[in-house]
Amino acid sequence: MSKDQAPPQNPRVDLKSVDLQAFSPLVRELASTFVSMASDIALVIDQRGVISCAYVADAGLSAAANDMVGRPWAQTVSNDTRRKIELLLQEARSGGAIKRREVNHRFGGAVDVPIAYCAIQLGVDGPVLAVGRDLRSVAAIAQRLLDTQQEMEKSYWDRRRQEERYAALFEVLTDAVLVIDAGSQRIVNADRSAIELTGCSHEQLIGSLLTDHIEAPLRPAVAELLSITRSTGKASQIKTRLAIARAMAKLSTATFRPTRPADAPLLILVRLRCEASGDAAGELRERIKEIVDHAAQAVVISNGAGRIVSANRAFTDLCQVHSETQLLGMPLEQSIVDPNQAVAGIIESVKSHGLVAARQIQIGLAGSTNLVTASLLSEGGDQERIGFVFRALPDQTAGLAAGRDRLIGELSTRLAQFGKTPLPELIRGIAELTEQQLLINALVHSAGNREAAAALLGISVESLALYTLRHDLNFVHRDLPRGHAGDSGTRH
Repeated sequence: MSKDQAPPQNPRVDLKSVDLQAFSPLVRELASTFVSMASDIALVIDQRGVISCAYVADAGLSAAANDMVGRPWAQTVSNDTRRKIELLLQEARSGGAIKRREVNHRFGGAVDVPIAYCAIQLGVDGPVLAVGRDLRSVAAIAQRLLDTQQEMEKSYWDRRRQEERYAALFEVLTDAVLVIDAGSQRIVNADRSAIELTGCSHEQLIGSLLTDHIEAPLRPAVAELLSITRSTGKASQIKTRLAIARAMAKLSTATFRPTRPADAPLLILVRLRCEASGDAAGELRERIKEIVDHAAQAVVISNGAGRIVSANRAFTDLCQVHSETQLLGMPLEQSIVDPNQAVAGIIESVKSHGLVAARQIQIGLAGSTNLVTASLLSEGGDQERIGFVFRALPDQTAGLAAGRDRLIGELSTRLAQFGKTPLPELIRGIAELTEQQLLINALVHSAGNREAAAALLGISVESLALYTLRHDLNFVHRDLPRGHAGDSGTRH
């Protein structure tokens, strides 16, 4: 055979030119043979379209198949597939191409069994032989594939929702939040994370330009985005670098979201997220779930009505429940037992100003003290979200009592040295002990609010800073907010 010659193809048999009349007397034997060798059902149909005999491979359908004998073939299938039977008979009697058609058989009058039929007439006046395949196993496989696909899709979307949930909780837990006056581009409020991230005190941040804390080459771009956000009212984002020396906080993503309090100038909520690079970034992404689940701070996200949307493990522990599911949809103030209804005020402040930097509230039946930070995540209708972080504060009463006991014990020790230590040295030591304990009491009582602590002691904030430095009292408010613990609104 030459290369240009096409290979021979199987010739198609023209059924009109083939006389099958000789097989007509053997139609029952042919039907039985087909069922035993290659098909699941075989029917012999007479000239009137009535089933004269039926053979099935499934013994469980034998009785139902026998009941079909003597009935028109078209009446043994569902109404919506009767037309297919009529077409099969027309094609078989015309001697045309054998087509496969799928119908639903009503075996026993109730159960629909999908059957794929082919039919051929044996001779001009001979019977029609219809041979079919039971499609139930195929349908079962198709259904299993469909169920598997739906399960995979459900698992995918469940995983996506979980990832989005952890990402949102991680955002609340780690992002630094600043509130910017859109007109002046000056900072009017900042949370604890922003203070720690920038390395500035609360006093240094408030009133300063946001661009003052950005590296010089990127300041024009940040200022332009702030202006665009103000004019368009749409959120924007930029990669930027903070103008501080700590390498771990160098690269960050700044997201600008406008928010307009009632009867007040437009504000811009800025979220700063520190980013690592290379392997560190990949490792951080993999550890987001672990970070959120094992965080000491209780993190919760609510909708605009204050109903819980998501929470981490520390928050479920705070509410003394076993899982987050028990809290979903529950009012936040109900879950934490808020006797003073402080949460409602925090939600209103967040909606008005975008941020509650730190507010001390009593929660639970025992009245434990917690410092709450809340910020707006998104606004508008059903999609409004507010993120809360609860930090447990030391029990002030227990702390002050323990401090008094320690002071009395140390004073007793010093007084026992009377006669052994010179009087000026003894008085100086007792004065230092007393001074130190008064400073501790003021800092604990004010939850780290330096202005409030200074007011309690009747001294300036600068003097308080010198006293705490001299007595090395930073440990007293290490777990308390730096700056104004009671500052919950926007200051201009």
